[in-house]
Amino acid sequence: MLKPKEHWSKTKVIQKIKEFNRQGVDLRAGVLQNSDNPELRKLQQAGYRFYGSWKTAVARAGISYKTIEDKFKYNKKAILEQIIEWNNQGKDIRLCYVQKVNKPFYRRACKAFGNWRTTIKKTKIKENNYLINLKEQKKLTLLEQIKEAYDNGVALDSGSIRNSEYKFLYWSSKGFYKGKTFWENTLNDAGIDSLTVVKQQKWTKEKVKLHLKKRFKDKKPMNITSIINDPEEKGLCKAIYNHFDCYTGALEYSKIRIGDPRIVSKPYTEEEVIQRIITYDIQGTNFNGGWIVSDKNPDQKLKKIFWWSTKRKDGWRTLLRKAGVNPEEYINYRNFWNKTQIKKHILKISESGEDLNTTNILKLNHGLYSAALRSFGSWEKAIEFVGLKYSDVRLGLHLSKEEIVEHIKSLSKKGSELNAAFMLEEGSYFMRNLYLHATKKFDGGWDTALKWAGLDPENIRLHRKKYTLSELTDIILELEEKGVSLKQEDLRKDSENAKYFFAASKNFGGWRNFLDNIGIDSSKYVRGTNWENGEKVLSTLKERFPSGFVTSEARKNDPNLYAAAFNYFGGIKAAAFEAGLVYSKKGLDAWRDKDAVLECLKEMFPTGVVHKINEKNHRLTLAIGKYFGTTQEACLKANLIYARRGRVSEDILKSNPNSFRILYNCNKEFLDGIANRVFFGAVTKGMVSLPREDLVSEAYILFCDLAKKKPADVDIRRFSYKSIYYSLINMNKEHAKQIPIGDDSMFDFL
Repeated sequence: MLKPKEHWSKTKVIQKIKEFNRQGVDLRAGVLQNSDNPELRKLQQAGYRFYGSWKTAVARAGISYKTIEDKFKYNKKAILEQIIEWNNQGKDIRLCYVQKVNKPFYRRACKAFGNWRTTIKKTKIKENNYLINLKEQKKLTLLEQIKEAYDNGVALDSGSIRNSEYKFLYWSSKGFYKGKTFWENTLNDAGIDSLTVVKQQKWTKEKVKLHLKKRFKDKKPMNITSIINDPEEKGLCKAIYNHFDCYTGALEYSKIRIGDPRIVSKPYTEEEVIQRIITYDIQGTNFNGGWIVSDKNPDQKLKKIFWWSTKRKDGWRTLLRKAGVNPEEYINYRNFWNKTQIKKHILKISESGEDLNTTNILKLNHGLYSAALRSFGSWEKAIEFVGLKYSDVRLGLHLSKEEIVEHIKSLSKKGSELNAAFMLEEGSYFMRNLYLHATKKFDGGWDTALKWAGLDPENIRLHRKKYTLSELTDIILELEEKGVSLKQEDLRKDSENAKYFFAASKNFGGWRNFLDNIGIDSSKYVRGTNWENGEKVLSTLKERFPSGFVTSEARKNDPNLYAAAFNYFGGIKAAAFEAGLVYSKKGLDAWRDKDAVLECLKEMFPTGVVHKINEKNHRLTLAIGKYFGTTQEACLKANLIYARRGRVSEDILKSNPNSFRILYNCNKEFLDGIANRVFFGAVTKGMVSLPREDLVSEAYILFCDLAKKKPADVDIRRFSYKSIYYSLINMNKEHAKQIPIGDDSMFDFL
């Protein structure tokens, strides 16, 4: 459940400052700003908002700011003494630990001495000494924990502890002990006899030799993987690496000569390799040997196949020819894609039964799609060059009304369901697109398309049960007798009861009217007021705020009115404007000074262009005349552009040297939003995009050009959004075509 938004006032700010001061909280501005407590940060912001500065807010609370500074501010001597005290107590005084545990202290020390290392030097504590002491202390702590675990009956052999909740003891000991017997040494230092704990049998070199000879005599696999996986040889692998540098050394000591003991998990056959090459060819894989073995190729299976083929006499190129692939085409892959190769690959994919729509091609062979765009300009032209119909390929339908009707008739003859729910949720991709295109082509939507096809929409549409007034009355009265709550929120929790609620609300003028008509007191179950489609919101606002100023107190004093203003008008400001009132957080004090008037101007015209101000707010016009004389002068003071009739002409922009800067500053977030949408849209689809900074710059240039063409009565952002958005997309496409492939010398090694 969302918490209600906290509202601040001058009185509340003073109370909170006094309360935190009594609790001993550091109330310095810098500390509050970086505090982890959100309430402290909000308190500081409220103090700034109401009193102009934090020091003034603290002074109004009757507290001396200097007293707070003297109380909490460390001097250099106190900082050094604190660090020395921590070191004597054996605490960690490394930068990483202090910064994490006591960040304010760390910041003050750095501010006083420049950085943490200099601070430590000033304490005359040798860095090596405190690090060594710290490590020894941690080692002793670890040994104590191991001893405690042993006393509690925890199995401390390496096999058991690594799979238990005490595994951190095992791995932590590696930081203090090295070598193959580190765990045994750890146990001994902890005062535990390792021979009573370690379950592994004692392996010697001779015992390893006997086991290896026995395996060789029994003709068992001699590769190291087989030994590891053999349950009968548990511990042999570890013993080999404990006593010998490598497995080969153990074999030599045992005087066993078997050549290379490694085995391949599963040998390839020529037929399997050829089949895989054919599959890779359909996907448009690069068969250049240099590329296959490089880090650019993420496919490890392809690398294995390539290395397997190089050990054969006929080699990689012969296998490619047997699979129907010309290896000469892959000698220089950079120049591989031409119109002939594009046609050949499209036909191959078509013959293999794969879809040629854009979505599938991007997944199957991105390189082919990119090459088609470079050579033909679009995928549609590439498909037509091959001799195929693009309408049969494309997923997105571009059908005329007559074609849509024919498809509907065809589906009807096949006995397919044609109701909207089935078409959208359970039908095929084709049916879903057919439905969506029909709703766009026909004015009446899907029903009109069905009528054109000679079908009755009423017979096709899935109907909910229609309840009569008497049926619903009996049901609701029965629910009330059973003690079921008839509140809207309670009924909607149950799917069965929600059905009755929606039927009554939709068909009988709302839930309140329905309850009143059937003789149930609606005041028990329906909260709020009948706002009469928003008319009562306006009249209530006029009654509550006779001064003409709607303040932010409206939300606190009458939340129902505030919510109704949002439901009917989109917000309290818009509702106030419709009622001929002025919304201001400061109420009657809104226009008692010049700064408040300028602030109101900026709120009313966020795009930076001020126009027709008298029509929108006559009282604001009077206030401007009182303080500034003319609207033009007020706009100059507020860093806004004044366009009296709404058109931003060339002369208006030239009259103010800061016009373009004003347009950019006021609309920066708007332009950033468009640029981000284009940039992340391209990245999500795997396409190349211009940098975000370049997109923002281009958006700003287009915005300034469109500002001059804007009609007088149209909002500049609404007018320019689509034009800027699609222009940036086209720039991205042009940018993708111009990406250089590289210099010829880059491919000399192939």
